[in-house]
Parts: sequence; structure tokens; C-alpha cells
Amino acid sequence: NIVTDQVMEELRSYNVFQVDIMFYEDIKDSPIKSVSNLLIKLGLSLDPVRMGCLEKHIEGVFERKSHTKVLPFTRDHIDLYRMMIDQAADKILNKTGKILPKDRYF
Repeated sequence: NIVTDQVMEELRSYNVFQVDIMFYEDIKDSPIKSVSNLLIKLGLSLDPVRMGCLEKHIEGVFERKSHTKVLPFTRDHIDLYRMMIDQAADKILNKTGKILPKDRYF
């Protein structure tokens, strides 16, 4: 289809097919660094006022009153999740060279 080809060519010119993987654990462990790296990769400037606001409110305002201590998954569920995490980790490693911190799951 000529229209689809034109749209795809336009998208390619903007590099929208470039994918960057960010791990939740990295964002949680180092939010300022993660946001800074993301802004740099996107070609955006680091606004010191906004970065200061992020740093000031890094913990957020939401606090859970209680945490559940019981793991709500069966052994079968855990085994299935581990298998899926292993498969995802292998794909991420093969595609990007990045290592998923699997030890932080379950």
C-alpha cells in the first residue's frame, strides 16, 4: 500500500523504531540518574528546577498503611513466572546486552 509505505518511511526518518529498555529496578534505585539519562537520550534539556523538584519529592507522597506479608501465589504460579522472567531476560540480553536483575524477583 502506497500510503502505508509513505507513513513507514516518514516514521523511519524520525527514528521511532529505536527502542531503549529501562528497568523498573534501575528507575527505583536511581530515579534522578534514570530520568536524566532518558532526557539526554531524547535530546531534551535537563531543567534544573524540575530536576530539583523531582529530587525533593523522590519518595512521593503516597504511603501504604500496611503491607501484605503473605505471598498470594501458588508454587505453580511462581514457577511459571520464573520461567517467563528467564525467557524475557534471555531476549533482553540477546537484543541489548543488558542483564535483567532476576535475583530481585520472587
